[in-house]
Amino acid sequence: MKQHLINSRAHKLMSQDTLPKDSDTFSENIRQINDIWATFHPWADEAFVVEPVNTDPSAGFDVFLSSKNGRKIPVDALSSGQLELFGLFGVLMLEKFTDGIVVIDEPELHLDPQWHALMVRAIRRFFPSAQLLVATHSPQVYDSVMSFERHFLIPENDPRAHAWKPRKEGIAAV
Repeated sequence: MKQHLINSRAHKLMSQDTLPKDSDTFSENIRQINDIWATFHPWADEAFVVEPVNTDPSAGFDVFLSSKNGRKIPVDALSSGQLELFGLFGVLMLEKFTDGIVVIDEPELHLDPQWHALMVRAIRRFFPSAQLLVATHSPQVYDSVMSFERHFLIPENDPRAHAWKPRKEGIAAV
């Protein structure tokens, strides 16, 4: 996703007059990734931007998380959970995913627990035609879906099924 944003921004800047009006992928991608980011950071006044690394032209461009106070963090310096969000949603955007099945194993990995419940809702919001198959150990992810959307992958006579109760850690698919 990072390199795609950099390339599409550079392409836009270098060929302003040659791009058809409907091919402005950079603006659409950066808008969408910023909308997704705001879902997980509603209190933050920050957005992703693609800018030169410094004044040396040979240094190239990078993706930064920029705040209104002028602070810029290179995307590679984000936390592992933040990078997980950037990467997961970036892949879905780049693949121009519109419908079909999205299979995600433990989407909560590396994420702050407060984001666990948001993950499934965010995927549904930004990719509404997707059918989700999610394996999780997170009670927050489990509780974020309707009861009819939950399916256990172990038989009821398995001792692990009785050890695991809703709202506690276990294995479930949503």
